[in-house]
Amino acid sequence: MSEPSGTKDLEKPPARPQTGGLAAPADWRLPLRGFIPLVLVTTLLLQSVFWLWARSVPLAIPYLVIVWSFLGLALTLVGMGWAAVIALADDPRRGILFASLPPYLIWYTCTRWPLVGQPMTVFFCGLALSAVSMWSGLEMLKAYAESIPGSN
Repeated sequence: MSEPSGTKDLEKPPARPQTGGLAAPADWRLPLRGFIPLVLVTTLLLQSVFWLWARSVPLAIPYLVIVWSFLGLALTLVGMGWAAVIALADDPRRGILFASLPPYLIWYTCTRWPLVGQPMTVFFCGLALSAVSMWSGLEMLKAYAESIPGSN
């Protein structure tokens, strides 16, 4: 049998190399210029809002400590998960080491900063937001308790 004119066996384009079944590590980065300064400035603004609000309403300090600490922990989890996905997409063995060994996490971050710089910035900003919220909240509660007459 002859083939109809104009139809030929077309070769399939070469397949994109697969890396652990996930997209390439560079595909997991956000295409935003200035992402790291944006996250840093946002974290500083959130901490400033916390500080100003807690100064004006002392009874809201425990609530604010809880909310801002959980917000910081959520950012930490998002950043770590995002970085782990990038590490798994890079190489499954490296991803497992990244997720399970903290010393390897530090080494991987230092050697592959262009790939994991964005998620690790979110991770560290979340840690900072949570830690500073807890510390400043405790200091404000101490100062508030000392300002109450007869609380000594």
